Amino acid sequence: MEQSDALIAVDIGNSFMKFGFYESGLMKDPFPLPDSICVEATSSFSDLFDWLDKQGVRFLHLHWMIASVNAKRTASLQNWLKRNRSRDQVQVLALADIPLKIRYDYPEKLGLDRAVAAYAAKEQLDYSGPILVVDIGTATTIDLIDEEGTFVGGAILPGPQIAAQVLFEKTAQLPHAGWNPISASQDPGDAERIAHYPASNTEMGIESGIRSSMIGSIYSFYLDSMIYLKRDARSLFPILIAERGNNLIEKPLRELFEKGKSIFQGNSIPPISTSPYLILSGLALLHRKSF
Repeated sequence: MEQSDALIAVDIGNSFMKFGFYESGLMKDPFPLPDSICVEATSSFSDLFDWLDKQGVRFLHLHWMIASVNAKRTASLQNWLKRNRSRDQVQVLALADIPLKIRYDYPEKLGLDRAVAAYAAKEQLDYSGPILVVDIGTATTIDLIDEEGTFVGGAILPGPQIAAQVLFEKTAQLPHAGWNPISASQDPGDAERIAHYPASNTEMGIESGIRSSMIGSIYSFYLDSMIYLKRDARSLFPILIAERGNNLIEKPLRELFEKGKSIFQGNSIPPISTSPYLILSGLALLHRKSF
């Protein structure tokens, strides 16, 4: 692979920026995963600079593919790139760049992260029917792709950090608890650490409550999607969750569907899978299609 083919995929959220370095499998893997990732929380980009150095690409000509929901953070990164990597090729993605059919009241207000996640989910699962796509970040989004492969919208609810922060700020005695996305990006999760109900202390109670609220929301919106699509237990469709491991959300969600089999009046549950770098890999696929 030529040096200029290396890609940095960038997912800019409201709390963190995630960077994925793609080189080894960018052009050959059906669904490329990053060779390395970096999570940056500040606009100084010191972690990014050190990370690029470790990849051995500080002096290479790179492509940057950016999907952003935060204009201020995007401008900061663009300025940093102009100062430090002026020869690199930089593309800030627009909704029109994503080959995805969208049925949405105000498409210009649709977050690019949701559109890229939906596109990536279709590509990863290689499935022509409906898909429920779940992305857990500052906000948790639960979006539906219908039988025709069209993004038809979904739901937005507070992510685990926001939920924990609100509990801490709006109550007198509850401690600050919740998930740390930086550690989560480095640790796929351990089933033994999952706080179960009834939790025996306040911190675990908050964690259990936040997790259960997300699991219950996914379950509820899946049922709503079944009704919306007029499907029954013989035509269950997949759920794809953007999370680092399959224990925090996927495992308890499977257990909930197992408990609820009687509701579906069937013997199976929906196919549930996880994708650790859904948006980053979606950006890598979009970059590959442009060459």
